Amino acid sequence: EIASALNEQFEWIKPSGEKAPRAKILEWVRTRRGCKPGRQISVRDFRIVAQVGNIAVSKYTEIVADSADQEKTVRRRATAVLMLEPRLQWMHLFETCDC
Repeated sequence: EIASALNEQFEWIKPSGEKAPRAKILEWVRTRRGCKPGRQISVRDFRIVAQVGNIAVSKYTEIVADSADQEKTVRRRATAVLMLEPRLQWMHLFETCDC
């Protein structure tokens, strides 16, 4: 479940610059899960760029494609801070538009 994957202090900085705290994200996922049939999300070029002890910083490209309308495909570059132990948890996510 997504709730256990997000650290209690998790925050997502959207490409618009809006900050989305964990509670807002969980509510959004609960109300919108499955509402866009045909939507596919893929991750490319994932890599760890730094790691200190239990904390890692990663970067990747996220591609969100709509099978009904390929012109709505969105590419985002992301940097994430992850806690690795005792289980993987997202601590922070920053996304920018790859326009």
